[in-house]
This record gives sequence, C-alpha cells and structure tokens, in this order.
Amino acid sequence: MAGIPELETSQSLMQSVLSMVASFAGFMTPTVIAAFVIRSPEDVDASDDKHELTSLALYIPVVSGACIIGLWRAYVREIKKLKETEQEDSGGIVPLETTSLLATGRSSRKSSVVEIHQAFSKQTEISRRRSVEVMGVSLPYESCDEKTDRDEMWQQKMEFHKLSTLDEDELDALKLEEEKA
Repeated sequence: MAGIPELETSQSLMQSVLSMVASFAGFMTPTVIAAFVIRSPEDVDASDDKHELTSLALYIPVVSGACIIGLWRAYVREIKKLKETEQEDSGGIVPLETTSLLATGRSSRKSSVVEIHQAFSKQTEISRRRSVEVMGVSLPYESCDEKTDRDEMWQQKMEFHKLSTLDEDELDALKLEEEKA
C-alpha cells in the first residue's frame, strides 16, 4: 500500500470486502457441496458405480488448475517486465559478467513525514492486527516488498529525526556541504 498512495485511504474498505467475501464463502460452500456434489445414500446404493460424489466434484481440480495457470502467467509477465526495465535502464545493454558494477539504481520518491508517521503509528498497527484477526489470521505477515518499504521508511524517519534535532549552525553547515556536492 505504501507504494501506491492513491490506495492508502482504501485499505480498510478493501480489507472489509475481503472479510465479507471470506464469510460468504464460509457458509455458502457447504450448502453448494451438499446440494450439488454429494449424493444421498439412496442414490449411491441405487447407482452402478457406487460413487458418493457427482461429476461436479471435478470443479476442485479444474479451479485449482486454473488458479495455478493464472498465477504462472502473472509470474511470467512480471519477469518479462523486470527484464525489459533492466534493459531500458542499462540503455539496451544486457548485463554480463564484464559489465561495470556501477548501477543507476531505482529512483524512488521519498516518503512524506505523514506517511512515515502513519506507517510506524501504534494505532495503525493495532488496527491492522485487529482487522486480520477478525478474518481468522493470527498474525499479519509482511511480504518482502513491504519489509523493504518499511526499512526504507525507517531510514527516512531516522534522517528526519536527525535533521529535526540539529541546531541552526549545523543546518547551515549541512546546506553548504550539499551545495558543494
């Protein structure tokens, strides 16, 4: 969320929709399975194959396979995007072992003071944990990107804190140093 500022205000809405969909699936799935997939004992005894499940039970491998294929296609698409951006960043030159070690690095914007304060706010963390605990998740794990963003914001917070504690003479010296560089 921190990478997309436009979605920052929609986080609670998205979490509540996810929670409602999970709740809906929790009581609809047994109803659908009982009505369309499981056969009654009388039907099983009367049938030749003696199977307890109808052919609609094949939805499980079909939907699972569709999810795996969709995830694989998204993964391949992201890998292609990364390779294209790497080639664009390097000016069309494919990096080899002989390529210079100096890299341009990604140009990311600095987080605002408000965004950093919100990310490290105890109230935000409490709200986040409560919202996922309601959905049955015991602890919200962060992805690698979220951890990287959080570490970057922590460094920026330390820089802001360091700047806020400097007196005027030190600030003037820092400005002169930046102007020389």
